[in-house]
Amino acid sequence: ERNKYWPASYHIIGKEILWFHAVIWPAVLMALELPLPDCVYAHSFWISEGRKMSKSLGNFIDLDSIESYVEKYGMDAWRYYLTTQGPLGSTDGDFAADKFQEIYNTHLVNTVGNSTSRVTAMINKYYDGVVPSECDCDKRVEMDGFDWPTKCMEAVQQWEEAMESFSLTVAVDRAMELIRDVDLFINDTAPFKLAKNESKQTELGAILYQCLETLRIATLLLSPVIPNKTKEFHEAISADPCNGNFQERAQWGGITPGTTVRKVALFPRM
Repeated sequence: ERNKYWPASYHIIGKEILWFHAVIWPAVLMALELPLPDCVYAHSFWISEGRKMSKSLGNFIDLDSIESYVEKYGMDAWRYYLTTQGPLGSTDGDFAADKFQEIYNTHLVNTVGNSTSRVTAMINKYYDGVVPSECDCDKRVEMDGFDWPTKCMEAVQQWEEAMESFSLTVAVDRAMELIRDVDLFINDTAPFKLAKNESKQTELGAILYQCLETLRIATLLLSPVIPNKTKEFHEAISADPCNGNFQERAQWGGITPGTTVRKVALFPRM
């Protein structure tokens, strides 16, 4: 029943055993008339606080250390750091406590956490938690310089290309760029000011819908790396992350106006 796992698209190994897996292993497979992997991907090493891990230094990131990080920051934060800061390329990755804290605050708290909290809070404040429409008389309300369906479609395509080439950090960056653009969009359109103007309610609803839908797609792209928190967010905005295949879920318009949303706080500040 394990035949389905071979041949592998990517045979992933550490760089120190490249000879055995790029020469000996393929020779064995050829002798057995079995298919070769599409790619042998050799990654670099982790170092600790700028120094190579060694028995003499005793600076290994051991299981107790790992469990302490997971207990404090959560499993998703641990996965995010290892994926985005890890040695998947030719350069060794440095595991440093200060850097872990910085990445957690900058990427997860200030970007993912802040944007999702900000948008869901405004929908709760201005629409009692009910998702508004982005349309006025069945026509999409568009903001100058922000074509969100096109922007999201391009990000999804770039994410798929990056994942196919095992460029995980690039894939994550595409999603994070969408979230940062949502923050810029909010700063430019100032929905908190529009909310005070009765004549601007259509624009206000469109802005908040577009922010929420973009965040839904961005967090869908982040779900392989931070699956627990993205699931929590999708449940909070009444979006089923498992409904349909990836291409269908990544299309614009996945959130139905009228569904309910609750405010979220995904990543607490440490």
